[in-house]
Amino acid sequence: MFGGLGLPIPYLSNLPGASRPGGGGGASSYEFQFEVAGSTPVQIKANAVGAGNFRIKWPNGTTDTYSGNNASIAAPDATAGIVSINDEKLDTTYVDEFAVVGGKTAVTKVISWGTNSWNKLVVGFENCTNLIDISTTSLITDTTGDLSAAFRGCTGLTEAVCKNWNLSAGAVILEMFGGCTNLTKLDFTGVNMKISSSSKECFEFVGSATTDGCEFLFSGLDLSTWSYTGSQNFSWFKSTKIKPTSTFKNWIFNPSNGPNGFNTLFNLASITGTNSTLDISGWSSYSGNSMTQWFQDFNSTSNFGDTGLKINVTDLSTINVQTMY
Repeated sequence: MFGGLGLPIPYLSNLPGASRPGGGGGASSYEFQFEVAGSTPVQIKANAVGAGNFRIKWPNGTTDTYSGNNASIAAPDATAGIVSINDEKLDTTYVDEFAVVGGKTAVTKVISWGTNSWNKLVVGFENCTNLIDISTTSLITDTTGDLSAAFRGCTGLTEAVCKNWNLSAGAVILEMFGGCTNLTKLDFTGVNMKISSSSKECFEFVGSATTDGCEFLFSGLDLSTWSYTGSQNFSWFKSTKIKPTSTFKNWIFNPSNGPNGFNTLFNLASITGTNSTLDISGWSSYSGNSMTQWFQDFNSTSNFGDTGLKINVTDLSTINVQTMY
C-alpha cells in the first residue's frame, strides 16, 4: 500500500489531515485538541467516521490507537495537559462523533476543532463546569451537524467566540448553549447555519447569572439555507439576560422555506441598562409564518423596573406572517 511514490487517489480522499485534500496543519500534527486540568482522569466517547484507525495522544505522553465506535475511553491517568485526537499524518480515519462522558470537571479548554467536519457533538461538553475556553478556531459540521446540548450547563464559560464556525452543511443546535448562565459575550456574527432539525432553546438562560447581561453579537446571522420544515416554539433567547450593546440585526432568511413556528423568540428575556434598545432591525428577508409571543413577558422578570425599553424592528418583513398574538 505504501510501496509506491504516491498514494492512490481514493485513499487520499479519505485520509484526514495535511495529506488529505482540504486538510491542513495547525498548532501540531493533531486535529482536535482539548485541555484537562488533571483533577481526575477524563473519559470520552470517540466514534470514527469510517473504517481505519485513529490515534489519541494523552497528556502523560502515551499514544493509543483505536478504530470504530468507542462509547467510553478512559485516560490512562489524571496527568494535566492536552488530549490530542486525529493524527493528521498517520491516521486513516478520524473521529467525527465525540463527547466527554466522565471526569467532566477536569476539562478546561478546547484548543482546536480541527479541519475535519463534525457529525455529532451531542452533549459533547455538557456540564463541564470548569470549561473556560472553547477556542476561536473554526468548527465545521457535516450534513448532520448535530450540536445538541454540546455546551449545556457549562457555567464556567464567560466568553464564546463562534464567528469562525461553518455550520452551512447542517446544524442541529437544540439547547446548544442552554444554561450557560455566566456568559458575558457570545459572538455568532455572520455565521452561516443550515438549520436542519429541531433546534429549540439553544441559548436559554445565557447570561442570566451576570450583572450586566451577555453581549449577544449576532448581526448578519445567515439562515438562508434553513431546511427544517417542522413547526415549534424555538425560544432561542428564552430567559436570557441581554447587554444593551447586543445586536441581532440584518439576519438573512430563506425566502422559500421560512422558520415556521419561530415562536417565543425572546420569551421571558430581559435587557439591562436604562433606555436600552433591543435591535432586531434589518430582517427584510424574514419569511416565517409566525411572530407569536416573540416578546412575551420581555423584561417582566427583571429588577430594572421601567427602563424606557425600545425594540427596533425596522425593515422587518411580515409578508408571510399569519399570527402575531
